[in-house]
Amino acid sequence: MITCEFLLFILLFLFSTGLALPTSTTTTNTSSSSAFGFYLPRPISYPTALIGPREEGPKTFCKNYGPVIDQTSAASPYSVDCKQISINVGAGGSWKWATGSNPKIIAKYGTCLVGVEGGEGVLWGNWLRTGNEDVVWMIEETLKLPFYNGEKVGSKGTMECTTLTLPHRDFAIKWGVWHT
Repeated sequence: MITCEFLLFILLFLFSTGLALPTSTTTTNTSSSSAFGFYLPRPISYPTALIGPREEGPKTFCKNYGPVIDQTSAASPYSVDCKQISINVGAGGSWKWATGSNPKIIAKYGTCLVGVEGGEGVLWGNWLRTGNEDVVWMIEETLKLPFYNGEKVGSKGTMECTTLTLPHRDFAIKWGVWHT
């Protein structure tokens, strides 16, 4: 008989290794052959965080926001797209995501995306939660930075977010506002 603990272990393993779900159903690179003699799809985009049911009102699951580091360049996203993310998530909501080898996309609009990943020393497979107020903070702090050419902006930083498995424990994460 399969126990709940065993199923949880399998799910955590699959999500942390990226084997559970394809990150994109249309965008793959089939030009690389594996050692097994067949082509493996290579996702081009980062995996998306799990979005739960829409929760009413502001939610914050992170704290100890670190300094915002300016990453603005010609390749940065348009500031108006980033502002639209802030507007879109402002009403409420949260995202659950597992630490792994790649950053997870929390929100995306136009040329702008907000991504998160586990910080230094965080093991793969930890499920963390980020609230809409945390995303709004990332965007608003990014929009305070000087724009490139009057319209582009990008940043990165750190904070601590709540785990789902150990609710009274927070883990360090790295976040970024990047071009899609």
